[in-house]
Amino acid sequence: MKTLILAGGLGTRLRPFTFTIPKPLLPIGEKSILELLIEKLRIQGFTDIILAVGYKANMIEAYFGDGKQFGVDISYVHEEERLGTAGPIWLAKKLLFKESDFLLMNGDIYTNISFNKLVEFHLGVSAVLTIAIRKHFYQSSYGEIRMDIDSGVIKNIVEKPTQSSFINAGIYVVNTGILHTIASGSVTMGMTGLIEMLIKKGSKVVGYLFANTWYAMDDLKNMDDLNKLDNLNRLELK
Repeated sequence: MKTLILAGGLGTRLRPFTFTIPKPLLPIGEKSILELLIEKLRIQGFTDIILAVGYKANMIEAYFGDGKQFGVDISYVHEEERLGTAGPIWLAKKLLFKESDFLLMNGDIYTNISFNKLVEFHLGVSAVLTIAIRKHFYQSSYGEIRMDIDSGVIKNIVEKPTQSSFINAGIYVVNTGILHTIASGSVTMGMTGLIEMLIKKGSKVVGYLFANTWYAMDDLKNMDDLNKLDNLNRLELK
């Protein structure tokens, strides 16, 4: 199964580093975040990779080349203008049209998810799109008032409670039939827009909940947290 990795973003929240280095090449330890992702894919048998590049594409292509030195085969598609997170799927259509399904993911992720189990789940439920989902815990910045709305009587106050929500992990398995959906709308769109279009059409969109380690290098704090680790093995699921 082919894997399309989105590696064309500007990385504005990681400036000033991304003024000179594209986000996928920012280092985590001795390797770039994208190299670590490709390594995880290769270990699990996903060696046919397409990189959707845009910002500082020449640096990414110079680093990875055809992928042989990393044990994979890499092809490229180029964003000449900003297409959102779903637009590059359309750019890669000639490389994907012979596939029934493909992996799609952001290029700024460190994870120990089993891509094989994700694909197996997707194929088993015959979904058009499967979204890898993580449970995210966060602490509220405020005390939570619990009260009876009708009487106004306060029952108790919980100081800065820990809350949780399900989040999109930026990893998908996609049926190539969605190319028709993209063609019928705007080629420039985000994944959220594409998912909403599919749901409105009645297409089967499902979530795959996983508990493996997952980090997205979204901002300077995330980058700093990853680089403070003495050894990436500390990220492994206990």
